[in-house]
Amino acid sequence: MKVFLLYQHAKGNLIYFDEEPLSAYVALDTQYVIDAFRCIITSEKFCKRDPKYRHLWKTLRQDAKLNMQLLERVWSTDAKNNFLEHKDVLLMLMQRNHIISEALSYDEETEETKGLGWYVVPCFLRSYRANDTLKEFVTGRQQTLLKFVISFNISPVVQIVFYRVIAALVGKWEIVSFKVPDQEKQVLLYENLGVFRLDRQHVGIVELHQGFIDLRVQNLCNSGINAAIVDLIRRFVVSNVMNEFKKHRQASTKQRTPFKICFKCNHESHCLDGSQQTLSLGELKGTVVEPCPDMVSGHTINTRKAYYEWFPDDLNIGLKTDYVLKERDLSKLSTTVGENWEKLGIELGLRTVQLQHITSDYPRTGMRIFKMLLEWTDQRPGDATLNTLIQAMKSAKDVYVEWDEVRNIVEEIASKNNIRLAKKTSTADEI
Repeated sequence: MKVFLLYQHAKGNLIYFDEEPLSAYVALDTQYVIDAFRCIITSEKFCKRDPKYRHLWKTLRQDAKLNMQLLERVWSTDAKNNFLEHKDVLLMLMQRNHIISEALSYDEETEETKGLGWYVVPCFLRSYRANDTLKEFVTGRQQTLLKFVISFNISPVVQIVFYRVIAALVGKWEIVSFKVPDQEKQVLLYENLGVFRLDRQHVGIVELHQGFIDLRVQNLCNSGINAAIVDLIRRFVVSNVMNEFKKHRQASTKQRTPFKICFKCNHESHCLDGSQQTLSLGELKGTVVEPCPDMVSGHTINTRKAYYEWFPDDLNIGLKTDYVLKERDLSKLSTTVGENWEKLGIELGLRTVQLQHITSDYPRTGMRIFKMLLEWTDQRPGDATLNTLIQAMKSAKDVYVEWDEVRNIVEEIASKNNIRLAKKTSTADEI
């Protein structure tokens, strides 16, 4: 039943997510969820006639802030669809699809975030034009040496993808507010810019440009950039971008992405935009020192440190204690393995004849990899641990592994099971 629901979800025939608490619900009519959101954003005439809700609509239009009082009022007027009866599920579905996101507040003492009870609607965000506020905010504070740039092959999709990324970021971290002298305090969230509090010391700055999205991290205390924090937001953003395109897992094991990764020099001489020219990932990994891609005199790029800021110890993945993998874990991890997957099976102790039978029995590569992992766990009941699988992935050199996604899954397992990660990454300034 679950496979059927996931397949129909991928086809767009219904909405189903195999994650709690949403796994308890199935939206059989996708148009119903769309209409629930459209009911909110097209209710201007109704709100303007009602003085009690006029200011709430104005707040939505100007600040992209959706108040619960306005939402309940709008949905209560639609007797035909009865949206209010299903309010909690609809809100979860819209958040999971990154249409809206609940705003969060960062607690300095507990270093945790909590919901504020109102929502951000990214499609209502205003464009950010003046650079004065952002310039005041970043001046004098230590930042990543390079900007991480996601450059798209098809520019018309960038705005839509950016909305989804912003919604996901709002749902995970607090939006930063900042006050420039002699001006009102501003929330740093716009149609083309978002600033988020990642932890006590770090903020992430995400910007939309013509054809690309760039990302940088800043330390509020100038005490060094923590590469683990930079790596976390990089993986989070890339994962959400990929999810906008990855509707189905293709039969082919070749990994294709709708964008390319490059880097801009983030030296202060480039002001807010960074260098006009970019560096490729290969250029970053191939040398110790690189000149600024714009050939600006007076500074060079420490490529070893710059690379480490964004990709700290790629294969440093695992848990402090042994964790026996469940079928759900195997299902997720199987999607991270690609070309030459059979060699991983050999590394795990499976025989060649077993892999041949799997290949003949299952036409789709994704199912072959999942079945291979299941056979491995059957051979080692109670001993098929996450750390063992990761070690085998590292040893099988020719096997394509999507390490960013592996790290995401490992952190999810650690969080759900209250297990500590293997090692905490050091500050990039130690390189």
